[in-house]
Amino acid sequence: RNLRFLNIYTKKGHLKKEVRWLLHEGFNYLPPKLRLLRWDGYPMRRMPSNFRPENLVKLRMEGSKLEELWKGVHSLTGLKNMDLMESTNLKEIPNLSMAKNLETLNTAYCSSLVELPSSIQHLSKLKEIDMSFCENLEILPTGMDLQSLEQLSLKGCSKLKSFPDISGNISVLNLSETVIEELLPNLRLQNLVELQLCGMKSDKLWENVQPLAPLMAMLSPSLMRLFLSDIPTLVELPLSFQNLNNLEWLSITQCINLETLPNGINFKSLDLLDLTGCSRLTSFPEISTNISELHLNETGIEEVPRCIEKFTNLSVLSMWECKNLKHVSLNISKLKHLEKVDFSDCGALTEVNLHDTPSAVAMAIATDTTSVTRTNLDEASPSFQEYKYTPNMIMLNFANCFNLNQEA
Repeated sequence: RNLRFLNIYTKKGHLKKEVRWLLHEGFNYLPPKLRLLRWDGYPMRRMPSNFRPENLVKLRMEGSKLEELWKGVHSLTGLKNMDLMESTNLKEIPNLSMAKNLETLNTAYCSSLVELPSSIQHLSKLKEIDMSFCENLEILPTGMDLQSLEQLSLKGCSKLKSFPDISGNISVLNLSETVIEELLPNLRLQNLVELQLCGMKSDKLWENVQPLAPLMAMLSPSLMRLFLSDIPTLVELPLSFQNLNNLEWLSITQCINLETLPNGINFKSLDLLDLTGCSRLTSFPEISTNISELHLNETGIEEVPRCIEKFTNLSVLSMWECKNLKHVSLNISKLKHLEKVDFSDCGALTEVNLHDTPSAVAMAIATDTTSVTRTNLDEASPSFQEYKYTPNMIMLNFANCFNLNQEA
């Protein structure tokens, strides 16, 4: 009766397999003074009817068979963390109006969950909600003004149509793979640091001529990481993009009609730029010279110009499947941090100039089309086995560049 901690867990990843717990047929008891309860793959449809959760501080029931937790309202003033991840049979979350100190709520992959209880709006200390891939979630409570909420993920909630009614204090927001139809015009996300809007499946969301205009009105210069994808109406970025001068990661992928980036922009903090799949983009991006990772895969770029030598922090340049790429000019001596370059499957590539290559720099050049692909560059393929890796080695991948002169 005095047990405070009950921790029944499986090895990481084993919940993907069914775990069979053998319980006594009459099992109907959990100690009343439990502060920590973790039971991976809990086999019952509900908690024991006489269980009193008032002393709980942390509840973790990942991959459980629960359909519900308990009935009624309980005094849960000590509860800080509730994790029900991958409880695919869970249909409802109990009334949490008395869980005044709850800080994190995780219901990711609870595919039977349809809504959050309205009682959640009373949780003034709630900092993080993860409801990723709750694929039947349709409704979020209105008036959910959670002033302490910092992180909210609704990624993969493929039936969610309305933008969540959230506080402007949120710092991380992931709405990827939802069907949200419009953004909230008056919402200002002043503290937002990271925003993900990838694979949005609603035609209405991006139907404007300037599809990013409503989004830019919501954002503030504090934004550091922005992930967008699959915006068919996006042809160019608005000039207001230059106001996001604290960006560190910018990913705009699979925007098949994007043609240009704004001129005169210099994101001094930008570390990673990913434009993969922007197949109409033909000009080499020059929006920051501080980039360390540049991903231009499947774009329409025709050449890598000499101006890339200004990218003195560049460590990764990835341009696989750039079908129009014909000419590459790299001054290795000025790209002192360069580690990996991938031009695999660039069928039109005919000329590569590696200028002023220092003798101290070892280069592993892969051209064997049978042994090297863009996906195994990090592995010890036969083309690389003869090279003993050194800190100043540069990996160059030209696999399947059939028109490239081997002596280039």
